[in-house]
Amino acid sequence: MPHSLSEKLLTLAKDVCTLVRNPACRKRFRAETQAFFDAWMRNKDENLPHPFSFRNREVPLQEKYAVLAMVHDAAYPDKGTWIGPWTSTDGGRTKEGSELAYRVMFAAGLSLTEQHAHQIEAYLDDVRRELEAQGLVSRIPGPIGAANSGQPENKTATESSINEDSYLTPAKLAEIFHVPPDSLRKRLDRWRRKNDSGWIEKLDRGLREPKYLYRAESVQLLITKLKTSSKTSSKTSSKRPARR
Repeated sequence: MPHSLSEKLLTLAKDVCTLVRNPACRKRFRAETQAFFDAWMRNKDENLPHPFSFRNREVPLQEKYAVLAMVHDAAYPDKGTWIGPWTSTDGGRTKEGSELAYRVMFAAGLSLTEQHAHQIEAYLDDVRRELEAQGLVSRIPGPIGAANSGQPENKTATESSINEDSYLTPAKLAEIFHVPPDSLRKRLDRWRRKNDSGWIEKLDRGLREPKYLYRAESVQLLITKLKTSSKTSSKTSSKRPARR
């Protein structure tokens, strides 16, 4: 990958990449980044601080999104995976200003060093909290929670070991939760078309690898319903009299 980022900054870029694989998070990142640069270009004559100016000051959340977006894009050479730049229209005219600002700041991002990593990591924490508040990422990491009654569910050891933030293939989910793989895959396909979050598209997959991964906690209700349906079908089949 052509970049000049430190190892720590590359790790942060990968963390951002994990977030924006979620379509809803990517949409949020792009909207906040664009809004920041639109405002920055409108007021650029007011000597606004450079987004990579880490002197002691109050940094708005939109700026944190913009900095993280540029770190991400600096680490990934494929423009198809970039959060920006963008092109938008205003009264039929293409707005180039924000795109130009992004390109200028992107160039600055390539010169970031290890000493900036701590501050940018703090930005990432703040953005994660905001995404959590919006319900776009999980608030509490850890094992998938128990039922609403407060009583623990009857789970296999494998199910209990799954982190609610784990993104898994349909086949792996079917294996862990002991449901029919084809039925689960079809239900997940329908569910994905109706939901902007809870799944990611795997961009670096192999030829035979599945295209989509699903967040375990997000599809738990779907899996539970499939389990119930499968058990009901099995009981009904067992009660049918044998043909003579």
